[in-house]
Amino acid sequence: MRTPPHPLEEALRARVRLLATTLRPAMVRQYEHTLRLFMAYLRASCPDVRSAHHLRRDPHMLGWLEYLWTRRVSYSGKPLSTVWRAAHLIRLRKLFDLLADHAFPPRPGLLLSQDIPHPDDVLPRPLTPEDDARLQAELRRRNDLLSSALLLTRLTGMRIGETADLDADCLHHLGGDQWVVHVPVGKLHNERWTPVDEQVRALIARLRFYAHCRRQLRRSFCSLAPKAVECLVCSCARLSPMPPPKLASLPTSCPTRSATPTPLLCCGPASACRR
Repeated sequence: MRTPPHPLEEALRARVRLLATTLRPAMVRQYEHTLRLFMAYLRASCPDVRSAHHLRRDPHMLGWLEYLWTRRVSYSGKPLSTVWRAAHLIRLRKLFDLLADHAFPPRPGLLLSQDIPHPDDVLPRPLTPEDDARLQAELRRRNDLLSSALLLTRLTGMRIGETADLDADCLHHLGGDQWVVHVPVGKLHNERWTPVDEQVRALIARLRFYAHCRRQLRRSFCSLAPKAVECLVCSCARLSPMPPPKLASLPTSCPTRSATPTPLLCCGPASACRR
């Protein structure tokens, strides 16, 4: 027999669908993930809660804070990072705010600002030219799909998500020896042309070959997950004496026509790899 839907979960899912009209799909998936975690906690610890107005700060929300604190990442066994715990709390508080017009809205003050942990403010340390050269040499030595995609990201200054969204026909000839890569709309809601050299053109041709051999997603030649790329960088970093890098962004070896600041590859705590 099919389990009847949970009234509170149905109400929260309706608010997530409302947010989907203005947010990017990746952000909507994060809201859905937060909703799944919260409902799993309620079903296990507070099965009597059926509606938003049943929620109390003590014990329900304080228990939720403890649940996030004690939760472990499945593949590493480490606790959730401060950034991810804060993100779950902020998203759940947003969903509670959207329930204000519900027939049985939640009480105010369920989640407070002081409940949101503050991440450590770690100063970035750019890669030295020697470490950067070692990283590029290791990526060229591996010469597989992820390594080539990461090297392309390094040489063009694109974000990881922008690299993953590139189309097979992203390379365009402007005349003479001038070539550009069309970077699709991404995190900053804009698209741009990025000038590239012969080395980048060869990388794109290699990625097209990999995509053709592996029959990957339609016209996208670089269907990789940003998470996999970050873990690959950490793996490369272990081959040299530098600390595991954090892929906030990558340095670029060629100019860009975009007003977007040139990204930098920073070394520091690889928080994304601890999620």
